[in-house]
Amino acid sequence: MRPAAIVCSLVASAVAIAGEPKAPEKNDSARSETERVLSALRGTWAVTEYGADGAPVAKGRETWRPGPGGRSLIEEYHSTDSHGADYAGFALGWWDDQAQGFRITWCDNRETHGCKILSEAAQWQGATWVVSDAEFKEIFSEITPNSFTQTIYSEAPEGMRADLKIEGKRISR
Repeated sequence: MRPAAIVCSLVASAVAIAGEPKAPEKNDSARSETERVLSALRGTWAVTEYGADGAPVAKGRETWRPGPGGRSLIEEYHSTDSHGADYAGFALGWWDDQAQGFRITWCDNRETHGCKILSEAAQWQGATWVVSDAEFKEIFSEITPNSFTQTIYSEAPEGMRADLKIEGKRISR
């Protein structure tokens, strides 16, 4: 074989090998932890928001799906209040082995800088999914195959106070 043919053959082999998908790791905690969250929340949900006084304040949709390769989470949120004001948000979460939880970047149309990385790792605490930051805490509770309750607490001088309750009803998986 001529040297040019050998080089072409080696390059073609390298390209073919590089293009082959890698076998998943046997102990892929990112994939298993992502699936744990998605087994509870995957799909599209009709949501109703209730203010601190218990009165309905907005309606919308929340969708949870896997990110690329099933190793991250994507949440999309949209609601419209009784005055017609829209709220739209997007979250990307990825498993952090060291923190034993999900790091989350949250973006929305009311966030001063557009997006922020939450200061604490989101994780399961018993049967509740807890998403926290220095300024707030979200607790997903009463999770069933067809519904969930999401309570959002914010920092107040007297401690954390429930500001918003969201009830989700499954539309599709």
